[in-house]
Amino acid sequence: MQYCTQSFHKGTVIFKEGSSANKAYLVKSGSVSIYKIIGNHKVVLVKLKPGQVFGEMAVITGESRSASAIADENSELIVIDQENLEKALNESSPIIKAITKFLMTRLQDVSEKISSRSVNNVFLGVCNVIDLVYATFEQATKFGATKNQNELGIPYVELSSRIKIILSVSQLDIDNIVRKLKNINLVQINTQRNDLYENPGMNLKKDTKQFLKLIDPLIFMKIATQFYEEHQDTMNFGIQEQELIDIHEFATLLDTTPELIYKKIAAQEVPENIFFLKRRDSMHWANEMGASYFKKMKRPS
Repeated sequence: MQYCTQSFHKGTVIFKEGSSANKAYLVKSGSVSIYKIIGNHKVVLVKLKPGQVFGEMAVITGESRSASAIADENSELIVIDQENLEKALNESSPIIKAITKFLMTRLQDVSEKISSRSVNNVFLGVCNVIDLVYATFEQATKFGATKNQNELGIPYVELSSRIKIILSVSQLDIDNIVRKLKNINLVQINTQRNDLYENPGMNLKKDTKQFLKLIDPLIFMKIATQFYEEHQDTMNFGIQEQELIDIHEFATLLDTTPELIYKKIAAQEVPENIFFLKRRDSMHWANEMGASYFKKMKRPS
């Protein structure tokens, strides 16, 4: 099966929210941002790098595009048209084909339901998406995935990207919710470290990836819902003012990295009046770390 490639100059809109879909794309080089227009503001949901696929859900379900895509830089994309995508599905086993279409339709349905509620219950919204994506992951790992992949869980970066697309919540809120779920033993975070070599020069690079695994998928939503009902007074997740963004979103909008932003903050090159801390979360974290943590600097390893 052959696929064609298509080049997009920086700033070119690949497709718009609400348009019909007959193609999916795989980023071969460059980068692509998926965004929505909310209140006349462009809100970047996720930034895609080489090797990542986008636009596939609308093609399979037949629904219109749920967001827009734009080339952040000169990019080359592999075009997967509807005919090839359907042919690949039809050539797969009947079980794989049925599972894929069912899960994509279910994901679309959940996305619409969650989005239509204005996401005023972010905690349970995130839990629902985790539950759904994990169900997809479990079905996929039954057919062709390695034992190691199954034991590690869902790649955390990909999971976070899907949550952002569906719920339009910040990475900070996602991390805080996952931390709560980890504290009550509903999820575990696994880390995989690989030694990669960069060309030229074959310099060794440490590549670390995190994975989320549900400890007991069958009771995950039941326990998460009970936890929320018992502690909802302490839950301060929710839609923030549109002008509030976290470091990751700020870096994406500036086409840079969070690490560089942190370095500039540490060097006092960024005005302090544009950054704020959530009082409850920051004080809870500070209490967990202890007073001595803030009296000394961690030596670089």
